[in-house]
Order: sequence, then structure tokens, then C-alpha cells
Amino acid sequence: MAKMVGTGKVVSFEPQRVVSQLLSANLALNELMNVGVYNAGVGNSDSPLEVPDVIYSDDYEEGMPGCNQMPHSSTSDASR
Repeated sequence: MAKMVGTGKVVSFEPQRVVSQLLSANLALNELMNVGVYNAGVGNSDSPLEVPDVIYSDDYEEGMPGCNQMPHSSTSDASR
């Protein structure tokens, strides 16, 4: 998507810190400098967001589980 917008900008929001850092590193390695990565959640409410604590050593059979499927979670301020 970053290449598709040409001289435009792409804005990405990722509430999970490690995933946000991996995305930032991937963008840097691929020299995609038109993407802004924000370690924050976005939604239609000002209420706190439940952000799962990912256990990277666990295997999930069907890809990344949704927020309600993970065993551990912490609360994050979605409006940051």
C-alpha cells in the first residue's frame, strides 16, 4: 500500500507494542518512508481498549486470534 500511494502518506495504528515495532522495522528495511506507525488503538469510542498480551511462544491454528480469544489482556488508552 505504501508504494501504491506514491508521494502520499499511509497512517498505521497498531496497539500491540511488539507488532508495532516489527512493522516499523519492516518499513525501514524496505525503505518505505511514507508510512507513519502509531503504537495506539483507534475506535469509535473514548473508552479504554482491551489489548491482548501476545504470547509469542504459543501456536494458534488459525492465524492471529481476535481480542476476545486470547487468554491474557491489558487495558490500553485507545485515545493516545
